[in-house]
Parts: sequence; structure tokens; C-alpha cells
Amino acid sequence: MRGSIVIYDSWGRMINSLPNEQALELVRMIFAYSFEDTYPLSNDQSVNAMFGMIREKLDEDAEAWERTRQARIEAGRKGGIASGKAKQTLANVSKSKQSQANKAVSVSDSVSVSVSKDKEKDKKENRRFTPPSVKEVSEYISEKGYHVDAQSFVDFYTSKGWRVGNSPMKDWKACLRTWERREKNNPVSFNAHAKTEYDYAELERKLIKN
Repeated sequence: MRGSIVIYDSWGRMINSLPNEQALELVRMIFAYSFEDTYPLSNDQSVNAMFGMIREKLDEDAEAWERTRQARIEAGRKGGIASGKAKQTLANVSKSKQSQANKAVSVSDSVSVSVSKDKEKDKKENRRFTPPSVKEVSEYISEKGYHVDAQSFVDFYTSKGWRVGNSPMKDWKACLRTWERREKNNPVSFNAHAKTEYDYAELERKLIKN
């Protein structure tokens, strides 16, 4: 369960566009989903539609935070290992000047390799996002045992320019996992190609105009 969430200006426009009763219900749904680990649904389809778009960003932010948290844990683990090695090195170099010189070279080489690996890692992480093919999506779906339609997923995000909300997509597999959760929890309301009573694309266009 997360301890905080980011509130966006566009959400405020959504909430202000609703009558007071529906606006309060939408706010409660946001907080219930974020802090109580529940999956709220409203009897009002417009409230459900707005919550669906907000929940997509909540999931994206939660996944980004989890990646950051794991990176910090890994950095702390590596820092602890490096600290232990440094103490051992200091104990050894005190034995002789020659040993001190040799250890200095060893540490220098180790740092150079570490920096080189970090730079290579940064280059890979900053590599430009490449949209997946239907085949790649299908293979990932089969691997994970998901029930998402690969063609629908690719068609939907191709029509949106492979963007999540207003931001460029960074990880299509993370988005696919979000789709899978939607299909399990509410397969009718959140199927991008199903003909439901509510038009999500039209709602998004109206909100952008406001």
C-alpha cells in the first residue's frame, strides 16, 4: 500500500465538471484505490469512465515508484558491499608501502570498471522507446498467461502515438500488465475496442478542451 500519490491539474478539471455528489464519489474512489487497496466502482458510468483514466495514471506512477524503490535498495546493497571492501583494503595496505601501491591500483581499476558498467547501463536505459509488434505483444501475453488481445493493444496505443496520458510510453510491458488487471477486474468497461455506453475517447477530447 502506497503512502502518497501525485494529484494532477487535469484531475481537478474532471472533478469540477461533475455535480457535487458525483465529484465527491470520484474523489473517494481515488483515495480508496490508492490507500485502501480496493477496486471501487460507481453506479454512474461517467464517474467510472473518469476514474478509469485517473487509475491508469495512478498505476503508472505506482510502477515508476516501485522501480525507483528497487533501484535505491540495490544501490544501498552495493554501497554496503563497497564499504566492507574498502575497510579490508585499508587494513591490508597498512602492512607495507608496496602493498599500499598495489591496492591503490586495484581500487582504481575496480572503480573504472564500475563507472564503465554504470555508463553502459545508463545508455541502455536511455535508449529510445521502440513500439512492439503484434507478434512481440502476443509472445509476451503467452509467456505471462494473460488474456489481453494483442492486436487491440497495439492498435489502441498506435492510435494514441504510444503515449500514456500526456507522457510518451517508456515500458509497453508495464502498460500491458495494467490492461491485464483491467480485464480481470472490469473486462467490459476497460476494453478499448468494446462498444460500451460510454465513449472514453470523446470524454478525453472534452476534458482537453476544458
